[in-house]
Amino acid sequence: MDNPTPTNKNNISTGKTQSCTREIKPVYTLTTEKRIKEMYNVHARWMGRLLTTLSTITFSVATLAQDGQPLAPNTQITLTQTTLSPDVIAVLITAAVAFIAAIITIRSSRDIARRKNAIDAIMAGRRDDKLQEAMKKMREIDANDAISMETYYFANVEDKDGRSLLLYLLNHYENICVGVNNGIFDEEIVKRAEHTIIKNVRTMCLPLIEKARRGENSTTFFRELTELATRWDKKPLERDQAGKIRQAISAIF
Repeated sequence: MDNPTPTNKNNISTGKTQSCTREIKPVYTLTTEKRIKEMYNVHARWMGRLLTTLSTITFSVATLAQDGQPLAPNTQITLTQTTLSPDVIAVLITAAVAFIAAIITIRSSRDIARRKNAIDAIMAGRRDDKLQEAMKKMREIDANDAISMETYYFANVEDKDGRSLLLYLLNHYENICVGVNNGIFDEEIVKRAEHTIIKNVRTMCLPLIEKARRGENSTTFFRELTELATRWDKKPLERDQAGKIRQAISAIF
């Protein structure tokens, strides 16, 4: 009589089993296809790329279905993989920690540089006598009911100094807004220190800006300034926050 064919304990009676290229030790046992996918996806997302460069993972998974029928709920499936040596694990952990530390350092340095750039630009404006004179001129024109801002700038050709001051003011804050919108300056610092000023410049000079845009048939004149002020309109700053940041900057300088 012929000997019966030996059975594999890991075989599933309703399916076939794929053979491994070498003998490996089972790591854990799962009971459903869903849990296999979830655990494998987590593993692959965090360590997949790094592990594939250092080791080969071999899987032995039984067929999940036969003839298009779903696998029985209580059927066990064994998932196996190679075991990494302690030295390899130590290298992986060291590399991962070094990589994370480098990313944190780079981001921290970038954030510090952006804050410093913002404070330097703000303090340069505080020390700029011409800018302060231009701000005073803008407020004087805005308070004068006899003449509008755009009329003063475009029709009052005799006051070249006043027109030059207005243009200097607009260019200064346009440059500040360019820095904020492009990540050169920290927006939170600029917003807390210059929130009211930038919005006032936008509001008082908007008729002038709109007339300049119509005259040149272009919407790009001082666009960074108007866009940033509009964005801040949607998310206003609390008064006490603005006061605290201005006090902190004044104390430093």
